[in-house]
This record gives sequence, structure tokens and C-alpha cells, in this order.
Amino acid sequence: MAALPAEKADIRVYVNTLFDCLKSWCYSDTAGLPQNRDASSFLANVYMLPVDRAMLAKGYNYFRYMDDIKIACVSEHDARKALKALSLELRNRGLSVNSGKTTIVSRDQGDDDISKYLDAGDTELQQIDSVWQTRSLRPIRASGD
Repeated sequence: MAALPAEKADIRVYVNTLFDCLKSWCYSDTAGLPQNRDASSFLANVYMLPVDRAMLAKGYNYFRYMDDIKIACVSEHDARKALKALSLELRNRGLSVNSGKTTIVSRDQGDDDISKYLDAGDTELQQIDSVWQTRSLRPIRASGD
């Protein structure tokens, strides 16, 4: 992609800032990628932003945390269309859907099955949700640690 000299200078600043962040997030100065929650979340969100925007622009009820994606649809047909759209968007980023972890859940299935796929029973998520319901700033900040 062509860029003007001023744009190239801005890009260099952004890249250098990213490398500075990566160095501060890593446990080793010589090897490895950052594995802590803040670095991984930040990098995933930056990398996946085009996918997020595309899926939302197409009108999908799309939710993502890191590499865990859920799309709520009104029918199985719509779910298959959404999965195809997601697959195409991921391919644009050099990624793919893990077919072994991909499931279309119908509203005809029992509540237990649906809850399993929505993480409704996850204790940690329930605790985080409970903290956020308090709307108290101190516990909310601590929930991110």
C-alpha cells in the first residue's frame, strides 16, 4: 500500500510504540510473545477489529472475546449464512474457523445445551457479572486484574 512520507512517519511511530509495549509485556528480553491477559487481549482486539466491524456492519448479533465468537441468529439458515460470512472475514485476516469447536445450537435444543454454549454456567463469568452489577469503581477495576 502506498503512503505519503508523513503517513509513513506516523506508521513508524505506531510500530515503534507497539514494539515498546511488547517488550514491556514480555517476561523475556530475547524471545517469545507476551502471554499475560492485557497484552493478549489488546493484540487480539487490534487484530480482530476489521472482522468485528464487518460482522456488525452486516447486521449480525455478533459477540467476541479473544478468539471465542458467538453469533445469535433467528434460524439455522441465518446461522449458516453468518458462519459463512465469519469464515470469509477471518480468511481475510489469515485465520479460519475451528470446525471442531464450531456448533450451531437451535432454540429447539434444551436449555442445558444452550447454556453450555453461552457460558451461562461459568462461575467466573457470573462473579465478574456480579461485580459489574455493583457499579462500584474499585471492585470493577479489580475485576480486570
